[in-house]
Amino acid sequence: MKTLFLLAFALPTLAAPITVYTNFGPGQSYTSLGIDIGVNVPSVYASAFAPTTTAALSSITLPLYTKDSSYLNSALLTVDLRSGSQFGPSLEGFAILASSLNNFSATLITLQSLTHPNLTAGNTYYLTLLVETASQGTYSWARNIQLDKQGSQSFDGGANFTASNLISGAFEIQGDAASGVPEPSTWITFGSAAILWVALRRRAA
Repeated sequence: MKTLFLLAFALPTLAAPITVYTNFGPGQSYTSLGIDIGVNVPSVYASAFAPTTTAALSSITLPLYTKDSSYLNSALLTVDLRSGSQFGPSLEGFAILASSLNNFSATLITLQSLTHPNLTAGNTYYLTLLVETASQGTYSWARNIQLDKQGSQSFDGGANFTASNLISGAFEIQGDAASGVPEPSTWITFGSAAILWVALRRRAA
C-alpha cells in the first residue's frame, strides 16, 4: 500500500508598493513656489534623500510645470536617480516631454520604474532634473512644503554643482519592500524539505 505525502511550500510574494521617502505634505501637497531650471537659471537641479526602508524602486512622483509654452512640442526633460552623489552612478533615468506639463500650474508626474533598482535604507541618493537643451524654455519643479533643504544646482549641465543646502523639490519614492528572492536560510529549508520528500516517496514505494 502506497502512502501519498504532500509538502506545502510558502514562497515569498511581492507586497504592494510602500512609501520609502516623501517630502510632500498631507495629500501629496507642495508649495506654489517652484525651482526654475532652463534659460538663465540652473540647467540641473538635484534633491538628496535617504530611504526609510530598503526596497526595490517602484515609482517616483514629482510636481512639474513649464514657464514657457513656446517649446512644448520639442523640449525634453530628464529625471535621473543617482547613488551617493550628484555625480554618482545612474540607477535609472526617465524622459519627460514638455508637452505633458501645464503652463504655470504644476502637474503631478508619476514615473514608473522599469528596472527596479534596489534602494538601501539610510543610504544617500539624488533625484536630478535636467533640461536637455537649456535654451528650450524654463521649467519649474515645485518646492516641498516641509522646507526640506537637501537641494543643489548646476549651471553647466551637471559638471559642477555650485550651491547646496537649497530647498529640495517635492517628490515621493515608492518601492517594493519584498524582493521576492528567498534568503539563504529559506533555500536551506526548501532543500531539506525536498530531500525529506524524496526519502518518504522511496519508503512508501
